[in-house]
Amino acid sequence: MESYGNTAIKHYNVLAFNKDDGFKINKPSAFLQNRKTMLNNIDIYDDGVLYYIMIKHLSQLNMLIGHGGVDESIERIERHLKQVFKERAILYRISFNEFGILFSECPGSLKQEAERIRTIVSTLDNTHTLKTHIGVIPFNRTIDSSEEIVRKGYIATTLHKLSSGPQAFHFYDEKKWGELEKRLTIEKSLRNAVKLGEMYVVFQPIIHPTTQQIGFEALIRWNSESHGHVSPAEFIPIAEGNGAIHEITKFVMKSVACQLNTHPVIDYISVNLSSKLFDDPEWFSELNKELGGIQPQRVQFELTESFLIDTSHFHFIRRLQDRGHKIYIDDFGTGYSSISYLLSLGVEGGKLDQFFTNYIEQPKYTSFIKKTVEMAQSLNLNIVIEGIENVKQKEYFISLGCDAYQGYLEARPMSAGALAQYVTEI
Repeated sequence: MESYGNTAIKHYNVLAFNKDDGFKINKPSAFLQNRKTMLNNIDIYDDGVLYYIMIKHLSQLNMLIGHGGVDESIERIERHLKQVFKERAILYRISFNEFGILFSECPGSLKQEAERIRTIVSTLDNTHTLKTHIGVIPFNRTIDSSEEIVRKGYIATTLHKLSSGPQAFHFYDEKKWGELEKRLTIEKSLRNAVKLGEMYVVFQPIIHPTTQQIGFEALIRWNSESHGHVSPAEFIPIAEGNGAIHEITKFVMKSVACQLNTHPVIDYISVNLSSKLFDDPEWFSELNKELGGIQPQRVQFELTESFLIDTSHFHFIRRLQDRGHKIYIDDFGTGYSSISYLLSLGVEGGKLDQFFTNYIEQPKYTSFIKKTVEMAQSLNLNIVIEGIENVKQKEYFISLGCDAYQGYLEARPMSAGALAQYVTEI
């Protein structure tokens, strides 16, 4: 099996077409020959434009209508494209589902040509409509080699494939490709991070000035052998996308259970939950297993306000409450909370984001902060302030009647060993 980029050239008897022969039935070696021909023609031009096209689900269509049906559809595409572009462009098939259209000079409108290509290629016949991804590379041979131009074409097509917008095509973007490559390598490393012992949990104290409760928030950290310390803001969305969030949350729950069993003096530990867990029918069984023997009120859960947009999550939240867990809305006041939902769910409280602590000295924000706290109090919600870094911030929010706070003023997130020392000194 030959390959280019991430695309395998499969050993099918399929159509291939090039400048000289138009289209014809040929062996897979024709794909490689067409690619070489395309590279040679790019070398001839001083400048031009390459449209790199990828047809999604062509293999599935092949299983539905067979080789012959796909071949006939490809023939119709080629004839239609030749009618539209005439002598202005050369067509190449360079893998089972990848194509190149080479213009020797820049078309008047790159977008218009991309729209034409997408319209023609997407509709193979009256029955099947397939999605088309298009990368567009205007090139100058004095700057890039032909191999580099085709490589950029493949990358631009991949970026278009992964983009969520309605754009007809995607240009090559070195920065975006670098970000994507980094994301892909992080995703690969993340799959085994827990098993390799690269994940660990730290605990930040939550201070209750009035009740003197002893509480902590559990925070996941990742020190990757390949990437070093990776921010949760970077790896958590990736973990939610590839399913690793389930194993990570299980690991956090084990760590929390260990600390609660080891230190009976701790009143509670708070844990952040991802909405992706709600789709797992086995999650509550895992929760019961990890927290067996621990009083439910000693484990609180934090959910972001965005959870409240989807009412299908409410059943999950109520099941947690039925077990005896208190629920806090994280980043309260910065999201989408509906007062009616907050009332009906009966959540315990809200955590005000560090955004609020950063603006207490600006008059135009203090009124908003005060009203947000007053609204929460009118709903009988406990208020926890995050990001307290100095005495002035602490005193300001305590004066508003907030129930608890956490931040570097009291302590940075600490290891399990440091936690043991911390609780003995309280």
